[in-house]
Amino acid sequence: MNAEDVDVDIVNNPPHYKKGIETIKIIRAKLTDEEYKGYLKGTILKYITRIGLKGSTQDEKNDAGKIVWYSIKLEELLRENNNEE
Repeated sequence: MNAEDVDVDIVNNPPHYKKGIETIKIIRAKLTDEEYKGYLKGTILKYITRIGLKGSTQDEKNDAGKIVWYSIKLEELLRENNNEE
């Protein structure tokens, strides 16, 4: 691991997402609330079921971080929908 790797937040701000619009923003814009909710739940499930299977401790930590990241997005959506009711 070199000095540049220490500052990279692969979970919340991966370098490959810095080229244009983040895909999650496009997905959110194109899906209904229910579709987006399903997408988030499915993505959380994906990371839960594969955590620890990639082989490295860092990959396991990254997958755990992704579970949290997508869970926060789901919580934000649910709070947003509750405020509209």
